[in-house]
Amino acid sequence: MMRRLAAAAVGLCLFGAALAQSQPVADPESMAREALGSEPGWASVALWRQGQLAQATVRRDPGTGGAQAERLAVSGPAPLFEIGSISKLFTGLLLAQAVERGELSLDDTLGQLLRGTVDFASGRVAAISLRQLVTHSSCLPRQFGNGRDFEAQIRDADRVDLLLALERQQIDATAPCPALYSNYGIALLAEVLVRRYDKPWELLVRERITEPLAMRDTRVQLGDQSDRLVPAFSGPSSASAWPMKAFAGAGGLRASAQDMVVFGRALLQGRAGPLGPAAERLLTPLGTYEGREIGYAVFIHGPPERRTYSHDGLTGGYRALLTLSPDNGEVLVAPVSNRQAPLSAMAQAWW
Repeated sequence: MMRRLAAAAVGLCLFGAALAQSQPVADPESMAREALGSEPGWASVALWRQGQLAQATVRRDPGTGGAQAERLAVSGPAPLFEIGSISKLFTGLLLAQAVERGELSLDDTLGQLLRGTVDFASGRVAAISLRQLVTHSSCLPRQFGNGRDFEAQIRDADRVDLLLALERQQIDATAPCPALYSNYGIALLAEVLVRRYDKPWELLVRERITEPLAMRDTRVQLGDQSDRLVPAFSGPSSASAWPMKAFAGAGGLRASAQDMVVFGRALLQGRAGPLGPAAERLLTPLGTYEGREIGYAVFIHGPPERRTYSHDGLTGGYRALLTLSPDNGEVLVAPVSNRQAPLSAMAQAWW
């Protein structure tokens, strides 16, 4: 296994943890049970290690208390989970691709890119760059507006709401600011990409990332596959899925654990892999974030010779973790369908 854990750094809601020395390797079934803890719901763990995929999915039904979760023999289509803020890596990769092609620059500003669309009330906001958006150093708050319900905004805000908020936005300093996690900032970055290419964010993801990698389970709109999205919980209570509009690029993807392993492996292959130089660019440090480095929305832990890359996600009834280790080519993916499941504790214990 990897020697270090980049424990869940941030999702649509933060759950942070320090780096931990790894423990003896557990099998995916044990890890999935620990990720779910005593909560109801589903947990999948997929490990790419030594050139092989090991995976397991467990389930505990509501009302069964702390009974051991049942291991599922999934022979058909894989279960799907909301992966929350791991979606930010897809937005980061789209930006890395655009920069690699020379179609956008990290120094491009919102004022330049949205000229004629947004009448900025603040010159400081207009001067925010793409680099600052993707590294959470834009000085923008976590969400837009004052006092608006977080969950309702994530679920219900559309692109018009997003741009109207940007038009009115004021900030107290000139970017870059010390890193402050901002779903708002990444949603704006996704909006810039949508307008640059005149295509919906989900279509950009499909054309430029998931189709080239044959990731057929990764999407925002599930359509006729909606029955594969496993039931969501928050503790013992049922929870609702979070459909997203304005915030899709910050947290709207649903995926299988297997698809996320494919994505992680493609990133680790760098410029020689199917994503080409943009994969290497994505993992390049651009700034600092709470004592560690950050690339194109990806959190970077450890010294250059032993780095680990990660992002986590948290929505109303799901949480997920993706961690990559380039020194040994290992990938851990762990989505869980309970918001209160102890996923980060599992990762610290075993990774």
